[in-house]
Amino acid sequence: MGRNKASLDAWGSYAARRRRGGAGWWYAVGLLALAAVLVVAVGPGRVAAWFGPEDASALPAQTARPGNAPPTPL
Repeated sequence: MGRNKASLDAWGSYAARRRRGGAGWWYAVGLLALAAVLVVAVGPGRVAAWFGPEDASALPAQTARPGNAPPTPL
């Protein structure tokens, strides 16, 4: 049917690439990165508490915004 023995023999000699020995290392790194992303997604305030200042009052307060727009020159 159009296929010859030579093309079938080429497929028979195919061998998959051998896995490298360090693949488990990358799985572990990926799992740690996934865990870090989940911690940040679930509790961003917890992460801010870890790296923020000890005293919450040390954070700069938001300034009050005016209720109307400032006057523009004519």
